[in-house]
Amino acid sequence: MNILLTGGSGFIGRHLVQSLVQAGFKITVLSREDSEKALPEGVRVEKGDITKPETYCSLLAETNALVHLASELRREEKMEDVNHKAAAALARNASERGVSTFIHLSSVGVSGFGFHPAKAVCTEETPCTPQNEYERTKWLGEQEVLRAGDKGMRTVVLRPTNVYGEDHPRQALLMLFRRVKSRSFLPYTRGSMVNYLYVGDLVSVIACSLQNAEMAGVFQVGTPSETGDFLQEIACELDEKPSGIPLPAFAVRIAATLAGGENGQRLRSLCNFAEYSSQKLLQTIPVTFDEQAGIKNTIQWYQNNKML
Repeated sequence: MNILLTGGSGFIGRHLVQSLVQAGFKITVLSREDSEKALPEGVRVEKGDITKPETYCSLLAETNALVHLASELRREEKMEDVNHKAAAALARNASERGVSTFIHLSSVGVSGFGFHPAKAVCTEETPCTPQNEYERTKWLGEQEVLRAGDKGMRTVVLRPTNVYGEDHPRQALLMLFRRVKSRSFLPYTRGSMVNYLYVGDLVSVIACSLQNAEMAGVFQVGTPSETGDFLQEIACELDEKPSGIPLPAFAVRIAATLAGGENGQRLRSLCNFAEYSSQKLLQTIPVTFDEQAGIKNTIQWYQNNKML
């Protein structure tokens, strides 16, 4: 199978390319640069820009599957062009040129589900109400991708939760790991949820999506866990006693308000009861998630790099 990949030099892309190469797939990475030093040997790199169809359309004739990971996360003025318009053009051109499969990486953020002070479950059927420019443009982009699939191209939209793992550019979970290691006071509300996803598990889902010809549509991807259980798993891998303290929700919210800023946001997240369900995905493809292995691998990477 010949796969064209956008976003191949990003956090998720680097992990995915390594896995697909090991599985024997032929990978071409579309890049704004002529070469990608971080990519494995044997990966073909073609210079192109997803916002300029003339730079990539010639590649589509030889492509069996397209995996679209590239997106704009930070610059709001670029989000409409990259997350919406470029995704729409890419899917439309892929469909018109005979690409059989299009895998599009979106985000659970498009749901606008956000914070919930009482138990609430978000599924693929939950109405989407994007709350910011990133969520809005990602939502519009995935709708255009699905529309392109109406013409015969198999389209899969994946909505992952918060992805973490080795070599994360923003050092996901590192601060939490440090707080657990130092036995810092970590209040949370019993029954509250965290929604994280190990990058290795997401890579497995993408690989399964490529090979399962019956899979199509929108799928949430994540491993929701109760906050207390998640903190327990971290403490176990760090060989520390659990430092999480269950408190009434109102007490945690007061502490978050008093802390303010990023510390307040982190505390507030520990009394969020929102859960993103992956049941549809798990009923569709034979994939299993290993949250404990993900935590272990990520901790070991931080330790090996003298960060933890």
